[in-house]
Amino acid sequence: MSLTHLAGRPTLINLWASWCGPCREEMPLLQDAFEEDGDQIRFLGIVTRDEPSVAIDFASTIGADYPHAVDTDGALLDALGVPGLPVTLAVDASGRIVAKQIGQMDASELASLMDALMETPPTEGPTR
Repeated sequence: MSLTHLAGRPTLINLWASWCGPCREEMPLLQDAFEEDGDQIRFLGIVTRDEPSVAIDFASTIGADYPHAVDTDGALLDALGVPGLPVTLAVDASGRIVAKQIGQMDASELASLMDALMETPPTEGPTR
């Protein structure tokens, strides 16, 4: 998936895996934010380097019902040059990464990413 496919609406992308303890801990926080602001911000979970069925079972068990995609080989994580999970990206309506959080988020860090999405005006074309 290209970031250009996300153009038109601000998007919060969270790379995670079921075997990642911090990922598991922050997922309910993401679900709460999705329930509160999902009408303004698109949420997308990316199952990264994990068995898709195990990851989706975990997400279902805790009630994470925002959309998810699968990156079993970790290509996006590698492209970002980040050594581990979780990683959360704030992508503006133009498809440009405007902020990121490496590692587990707390509520204030998530709020900062979401504020960055709400406050960033669209620009010409996507960038990485």
